[in-house]
Amino acid sequence: MHQSLEVARYFAASVEYDEATDRFHISGVMGPDEYHDGYPDAPGAGVRDNTYTNVMVAWVCQRAGEALAELAGHLRDDITDRLGVGHDEIEHWAHVSERLAICVHADGILSQFDGYESLVELDWAGYRERYGNIGRLDLILESENDTTNRYKLAKQPDVVMLVYLLGHDQLRHQLARLGYPCSHDDIVRTVTYYLERTSNGSTLSQVVNASVATSR
Repeated sequence: MHQSLEVARYFAASVEYDEATDRFHISGVMGPDEYHDGYPDAPGAGVRDNTYTNVMVAWVCQRAGEALAELAGHLRDDITDRLGVGHDEIEHWAHVSERLAICVHADGILSQFDGYESLVELDWAGYRERYGNIGRLDLILESENDTTNRYKLAKQPDVVMLVYLLGHDQLRHQLARLGYPCSHDDIVRTVTYYLERTSNGSTLSQVVNASVATSR
């Protein structure tokens, strides 16, 4: 309980609010894929609105509020008093959980992060032909004085990790709650899109991708 509240508190305090759109944004993060620590012109500065991060922040903010709502009397008061959690902060969590921004490609594919769609497509066939094992594309591209930040690729699941953790239905529910309704087919197409752009440079990647692929 305490941990989930503190996680919600941390991320809810990290969001940026756009009053014009009533949307929250999270900047300066790196998603699970590990290959994008920033934009091509700003390496190391993190990316904006990573979909995995924003969906999971919305999820934890929602669950933190629900957990407190289930408690009553002395137990709830004890927790909120010890952590210094007030009504306004809980209301802020609820607002964040419903209004975090998610970026979607023009064709309905969930974008890994804001700006991902404008990155360059990697010549996957060419790199496999030249190097064979391309699991560590970061090292390969560095040896060519290039960077993974320029390309649509991932070392391991990022958006796909959401399907692994939440499942198709819960992910769709979470997205709809944020104001981004999507179909089962949209999720399937999103998974296919990223499976084709993942180098599987970790054991985790192969396990997660295999599990998600068989659940389609």
